[in-house]
Amino acid sequence: MQTGKPLSRETAIHHLTFISDVFSYAVRMDIVSDNPCRKVYVPKGGKKEKEIYSIEEIEQLFKLLENAPLKYRTFFTLAVYTGFRRGELMGLEWKDIDFESGIVSVRRTSNYTVKTGIYTDTTKTKSSQRSMKLPQLVLDILKEHKAEQDSERIKLGTKWFECDRLFVTADGHPMHNNTTYNWLRKFCKKNDFPFRDIHSLRHINHMKTSL
Repeated sequence: MQTGKPLSRETAIHHLTFISDVFSYAVRMDIVSDNPCRKVYVPKGGKKEKEIYSIEEIEQLFKLLENAPLKYRTFFTLAVYTGFRRGELMGLEWKDIDFESGIVSVRRTSNYTVKTGIYTDTTKTKSSQRSMKLPQLVLDILKEHKAEQDSERIKLGTKWFECDRLFVTADGHPMHNNTTYNWLRKFCKKNDFPFRDIHSLRHINHMKTSL
């Protein structure tokens, strides 16, 4: 059936194999002298381009996030304005933020394996250890997030796990790297909003909006 769409790589390989077998038989029967398919190859398909949010979609998303839990609003605000990787964001500690100068520094990453669990690691490369200036609106939400976290720490007392991370569970342990991904996916579904991979937020950190 003709659909007007190009053949998939698997289908093209199947057709090429069939035609090559026909020519190979023809060579054995002395009908032709060579199999022209020997020099034919099917190129690998290009990587599918990732969809990213437009500036307009980000503005809509942030309006929806106004009523979301503060730690998630903080995470996605940082993701957009810094362009840091998810592991870098999860690895941020409060000592990495200088509220006086407005500078945030990446010094480590938070990773996870089934065998090890959540663990702290160095950044991918030395150049990944970097600092950047944050706009005031980001600093404001960070201060709000820290005040809320400090309140929870006091409330739980000795039950609170001290790790200094920005993003933690209800009792202070480092948050799993997939938590924000799963939360955003459910949040978008609940609000009938398109879901994009969190990684896509890194590509729009230089945008100029009034989020």
